[in-house]
Parts: sequence; structure tokens; C-alpha cells
Amino acid sequence: MTTRWDLPAEQIMDLYRYRWMIETFFKWVKQHLKLVKIWSTKPQGMWNQMFLALAAYGLALILQLQLKSKKKLWPFLRLMRTYMYKPYSEFMEELYQGKSKKSRGRQKVPIPNEKETKFEGNVAIIKPQKKK
Repeated sequence: MTTRWDLPAEQIMDLYRYRWMIETFFKWVKQHLKLVKIWSTKPQGMWNQMFLALAAYGLALILQLQLKSKKKLWPFLRLMRTYMYKPYSEFMEELYQGKSKKSRGRQKVPIPNEKETKFEGNVAIIKPQKKK
């Protein structure tokens, strides 16, 4: 709500729409650029921090696209941070390493066939049971 009675309704709606766009932008910045802590309270310091974070995000995205990695961006960034001070070859090995999990996980236990078999002479006759 607003206390500005001198503005027309359309202009107030535009102000709220622009404010919402700003809020969603900062939400995206917090989620993707890890800008949770602001290091400077001055406007220039905040702009610098935001531009540096955007540049780092863009460079990571470019590297991910050039390497044709199938990893999503967050695991890719985590891997970059882990191998930041290690040789590039180790980073590439880890990036293209296959899954280490050999198991297929918990599997369903097959239900045994509950058909009764009777032998009459040399021939087996299968008699189906009624389900309960």
C-alpha cells in the first residue's frame, strides 16, 4: 500500500512492478552468485562486488559450455573451487570421471509364481490357483 495520493493508479502499479523485478533480481543474485554477505556499505563497493560476482558466474558458465560438461552449474562451480589450486589435468579427470557407484540400488524382490504343479504319469499339469 502507499500513502502517495498524488500519483495515478497506473503509475503506482508500475512502481510496484519495477520493485518486484528488483526483488526477483536480488533473489537470483543471492541464489546464484553467493552474494549473501555484502563487504561494503558504500554504493560503489556494492556495485563492484556485484560486478565481480557476475563476471565470475559468466566465466564459469563459458568454461562449462566450452568443456561441454554434462554437470549442472552448481556441481561444476563446486568442482572448480575444489581444484582451484591443483593442476588442470586433475580437474579434467574429475570432471569427466564416470559414476563410481556400481550398485543399481535397492531392487524389487520378484514374487514367486504361485502355480501348483501336479504330476500325472510322465506329464506335468499346472493348475492355476485362485487369488484371495
